[in-house]
Amino acid sequence: MNLAFCLQVYSIGSFYNAIPWQYRKDEVEAWAKQAYPKLWEELLTYGEEIDEEWEIRYFKIDRTIDTTDPPLYKGGEYDPQIAQASLMLLETPAS
Repeated sequence: MNLAFCLQVYSIGSFYNAIPWQYRKDEVEAWAKQAYPKLWEELLTYGEEIDEEWEIRYFKIDRTIDTTDPPLYKGGEYDPQIAQASLMLLETPAS
């Protein structure tokens, strides 16, 4: 299977951001530059942030989901109240 038809900039950027330690991110960068140079160049246009404490680079990828997108949810499958309750749990620090 040729992954070039499946991979998107978002896929490579999410993979890069999920990898721990900068030296491993550097390996992903080398792979992506060689295997998918056009996608890597596009990813660079997204901008980046450096975690100063850990000295790790992250790409600025918009991970928001449009919950009104019809292909994502059929009628009755999405309840915004459940989603909001879950979001509150994520934002509440553990005690």
